[in-house]
Amino acid sequence: SVPIGNAHHHRLDNHIAGGRVGRSTDQPVPCRPTARFALTRLGHLQPSPRRPTINQMARKKSKKHPTTKPRHAKRGKPDTRLALVDTPWLRQPPRTPIALRVALPIVVALLAFITFIPALDAEFVNWDDDKVITDNPHIRGLTEENIEWMFTQTKMGHYHPLTWMSYALDHAISDARYDQLSANAKARYTKGLDPKVFHLTNLLLHVVVAVAFYYLACLLFRLVLPPPTDRPDVATPIAAALAALLFACHPLRVEAVAWVTERRDVLSSAFLVPCLLCYIAYVLKERWDAGKIALYVGAIVLLFLSLLSKAWGITLPAVMLVLDVYPLRRIGGRAGWLSSRARTAYLDKIPFAILAIWFAVMAKNAQKAQLDTMKSPAERGVADRIAQAFYGLFFYSYKTLVPIDLTPLVPLPIHNNPWAFRYVGAALVVLAVAVTLVLLRKRWPAGIVLAICYAGVLSPVLGIAQSGPQLVADKYSYLACLTWALAGGAGLLWVLRKKTTVPQAKKAVPVVGTVAVLVCGTLAYLTWQQTKLWHDSRSLWTHAVRIDPKCVLARTNLGMFERQAGNVDKAIEHYRAALAEDPNDYTLLNNLAVEIGRAHV
Repeated sequence: SVPIGNAHHHRLDNHIAGGRVGRSTDQPVPCRPTARFALTRLGHLQPSPRRPTINQMARKKSKKHPTTKPRHAKRGKPDTRLALVDTPWLRQPPRTPIALRVALPIVVALLAFITFIPALDAEFVNWDDDKVITDNPHIRGLTEENIEWMFTQTKMGHYHPLTWMSYALDHAISDARYDQLSANAKARYTKGLDPKVFHLTNLLLHVVVAVAFYYLACLLFRLVLPPPTDRPDVATPIAAALAALLFACHPLRVEAVAWVTERRDVLSSAFLVPCLLCYIAYVLKERWDAGKIALYVGAIVLLFLSLLSKAWGITLPAVMLVLDVYPLRRIGGRAGWLSSRARTAYLDKIPFAILAIWFAVMAKNAQKAQLDTMKSPAERGVADRIAQAFYGLFFYSYKTLVPIDLTPLVPLPIHNNPWAFRYVGAALVVLAVAVTLVLLRKRWPAGIVLAICYAGVLSPVLGIAQSGPQLVADKYSYLACLTWALAGGAGLLWVLRKKTTVPQAKKAVPVVGTVAVLVCGTLAYLTWQQTKLWHDSRSLWTHAVRIDPKCVLARTNLGMFERQAGNVDKAIEHYRAALAEDPNDYTLLNNLAVEIGRAHV
């Protein structure tokens, strides 16, 4: 037992207040603790179970006030250390074997290139390639007049001056190498243009996107599933390579790569993916120095170049904000929604938002300037547009998982019923998945982040502001389905991370690895076969008619190709089949009358 008296109290108070023997007792004491607290500090008593400890009170206070600025935050500078509390690999970078660091990006590039080799033998097709390239005099040389046209005109309902300039460079290459080619090589030229050069540029841009996405996946995986710091990190680059191959070798990519007119898709993405990579690297860099400023300015410049290629990056500021919530943790949660760091996250989006809004307005005006492009509310009602949006969200996910029977055009129905089974069923599936992800947001926050980014990137082409004759199109999945590739790579990474702690995961590694190889091989084979269909107009539209015999545009384009090839009877057959589906199409009636007149001459 310990006696408690006035002298003992005095000694205890001096012990707590003075901190060391010999300190004068007449010094000012900021706080004189009670005897019970003093005895507790000396170990003679235990804290009362009825009273919360100081640590418990502090944790409770932090939950009530999550926006409290941490002690180490400095005024005027964004504090990223709280956001990176679960990522120790930033302080001690993971050791990745140099063989993997060098070999895996090369493997991704080679496989992405090899998968699309059939595109190099393809011709121009009679689906906008004639209007955009072969019959367009403004891409034949980078003259002052042509450059002015590229930056001021909105031909075909798009503003993409950098895409026009890339076509002009392809024309210059075609023209420069013509005299050095053999007679057989010269025969493939169309109106002085070599389609092989144009297809090669598309393919190389796709390879650039695949490699950039590999590095982006590496960074995101290390944020979500941090690597160990006590051994080399082999799992992350392997999983990132799988994600890159799931994206690059998928049949849904064929339309954007093998169709020369869609150069704008791959060119815009070749700037947009590195832009996002620079932005995340900028956020993760703690100190404001020249390197951090260069990353930020570089991200703005890359977005600007991407928007000059196609207005596909207009949703990027929203994607950045979602990533700021998770996995960067700059907004929400412990960081708060209105804290200093959160305000910094909002402010650094201003240049990106200005660019996005500016080019969104320009894109809308370009679409309005193109006749018969934008659908009016009378043509497409609110119910039709909502149904189309749900169907688009379902379609691109379904075709990602089951990439068969892909066609260059899924047309808008002439007489649309928004309550048809395919629309209602798609809406039910989408809503069920959305509810599930919301319920799992605590256990799997990456799932809802991927879903929001997927829907956000697709939002401009889901039919809310309908443009063109398509209900859905494979090319629109080019950027949005990066999220599906990330999910596949993250699944492999999770198994590889857990193999050292979970016995079942260790046993599953060979099975999961085998499945990953088989899936990549199957996708590459399907992509190879799908690319062959884009060899020429006949093979393309014959395939489209086989998938959907009632597609009016497919029948019309196939009839036009047969007419140019001199097969008048086949052209008349396809025109009549198209008129059976749409008897009010005056262009078809005119074409049919012309061909019947030629047949009787």
